Order: sequence, then C-alpha cells, then structure tokens
Amino acid sequence: MAKLVVIAGKLSGREYEIVKPIIIGRGEGLAIRPPDGKISREHSKVFRQGEEYVIVDLNSRNGTLVNDAPITRRVLHHGDEILLGSTRLRFDHPEAVVAPPEPEVRAPAFRQVEDLNVSARPMSPPGPAGSIDADQIVIKDRALQFSKKKGRRNPNVLLDDLSQSPFVHQLLMILVAIAVGGLCLFLGLYLAGVVGGK
Repeated sequence: MAKLVVIAGKLSGREYEIVKPIIIGRGEGLAIRPPDGKISREHSKVFRQGEEYVIVDLNSRNGTLVNDAPITRRVLHHGDEILLGSTRLRFDHPEAVVAPPEPEVRAPAFRQVEDLNVSARPMSPPGPAGSIDADQIVIKDRALQFSKKKGRRNPNVLLDDLSQSPFVHQLLMILVAIAVGGLCLFLGLYLAGVVGGK
C-alpha cells in the first residue's frame, strides 16, 4: 500500500496510507494538517490515477516541491520527497517498479535514412579530389542523407536537414517579419510623400 511518511516538521514520524485522495493543508477536516504557517489551507492533493500516484499543487501560496524541484502536477515514484513549507514527506510505495527517468529526446541535426548494422568494413581509397562516396561516411552507425545537385562542380553534397532545426525556423520567421515590416515602412513613407519625390 502506498503511503506518505512525514520525515521533517512538526508531524515527523507519522504515516498516512493513501486509500483515497488526500488533501494536505491547514484547513479543517483534512487528512494531513501540518501546523505550518507556510502551508496553504488546501496546499496539495495526492491521489491514485490508474496504477500511478499523482501529486498536484492546488495553487498554493508557497508552492510544492518534489525532490527539491517546483511542480504543478507530477507522478510520484517510490522514495520521492515532497516539501510543503517546512514539512517534508516521503512517498513510499515499495511494491511499485522504480522506473528510471526518461531521457530527453531531441531531433537530430540530420535526417536518419537507415541503421547500419556493420561493425567494420574496408573502405576504398577516395576517388578524384572533391568526390565523396556515400558508403564511406558513417557517423555513429548512422547513414546520412545525400542529394545530388546537377550542374555543379561537386555533384555529391551532404545535406543537413535544416527544416528540423528550431534555430533555422526561428531565424526564417524573424527574416520574414523584418521583410514585412520594411515593406510596410516603405509603403507608409511613399504614401506620405517622403520617398518617391512627391
């Protein structure tokens, strides 16, 4: 059974089983009422949602911290520490499987074409100066996309997929905004007779 254990504060040592939603605060009739002036009347709520237990900050004045990070809503894991004012609680649920935090996933700067399951292979000597063989470029076991542009001196060009870059997207949006702003300024000056010799 999941429970909250007070590990610091005036209620230290007390345990509360989570059999139904629990609201923590100074208000009358609440299951956990720490005598702490930094805690709101209805500070936080802990409840079961499916197989998980969730904590939600109820727009408290001083906020709710889980593992020393401010939260508004968060799934609790066995051993998480909750700080409300000067009262610290630990979420205990030893029956639950402790899942490691999910790594942050970012879009690659290049478009992945295929996975290469090759540990090593001989590489042929490079061709004429400036040419690139697609089978020679392997970065961390990933193949990079190539595009041939005809009529250029070097027909094999490695393309970064710039459309995946948020920086390039923001830069293009700024350039469009500057162009539109400049056009509006010129049109306003032209109509006012400042530009165009009227």
